[in-house]
Formats: sequence, C-alpha cells, structure tokens
Amino acid sequence: MYPLILKREATKTTNKTPAEIKNARQSVESDGSSKSYSLIPAMTALNDAKDMTLKDGDIPLFVVERLAFAGNDGRPEVPLFTEKGDALTSYERLQMGSSTLPKEPSIRTTSLLDVLESMEKGTRPAVGQLQLYGNADDVLKADEILSQ
Repeated sequence: MYPLILKREATKTTNKTPAEIKNARQSVESDGSSKSYSLIPAMTALNDAKDMTLKDGDIPLFVVERLAFAGNDGRPEVPLFTEKGDALTSYERLQMGSSTLPKEPSIRTTSLLDVLESMEKGTRPAVGQLQLYGNADDVLKADEILSQ
C-alpha cells in the first residue's frame, strides 16, 4: 500500500507522518523503484458508492460501524471492505452471535485515497488497526492459487 502513498510528490513529511510511511519513502528513494500499478474497482463497488465522487485511480471502501475483528496478536482490526456485500455479510455473521447489535448496520463509504491521505498527514487515529479486506471470492481464488 505504501507505494501508492509515495506516488504523489506534493505531500510533505511532517512530524505527524507515521514512521512506516517515512521508512517506505526512504526505501523507494534509495532503490529508485519506478513500478506503477492501477487499481480498478469492481462495478458492484462503483454502483454501491454511486453517491460519492471518486478521483481517477481511486476505489471505494466500505466501513461498518461497530465492526472489528481480533487480529493475530489479539488487537482489534477495523476492516475496510472493497465490496459492500462483504461488509454486510460480515456484519450479519457478527450479529448472529450478539443480541445487542442493531438489525441494520451503519455503513460508511470512504475511498482508498482518502484513507491514504489521512495516513500521510498523520490525522487518522489508530492507523495500525485498519485492515483492507478484498472481495471474498478473490481471496478464496488467491488462496487456491497459492496452495498449488
């Protein structure tokens, strides 16, 4: 994810910039990396986020309020879903085990560039808790490919 942050030259490093971003910037500058990638959102994600204006190369992300998972180290992870359907499915699974959650989830739509910009500026609290969750079918396909 960090090369996406570093691709934009206009952002300056400040004392609030997380150490991971500073280290990634130094790494890219020292090895002269010139690779670039394009992220293309799924049509379903674009349809689910039709109310927001996305910049070129940006993808929508869906955040379910009150939804967090336990990470490998036991610390909470706040999932950023690339598909609204996956966000809803995860909420429904969590809701089955809890009688205190509302029937309908509150889903907030943001974008990858907004998240990255807040990371660059150091304005996003608990940045270490954020986790990107790809489309469930894509994750299963990747697992299948890697296990061969």
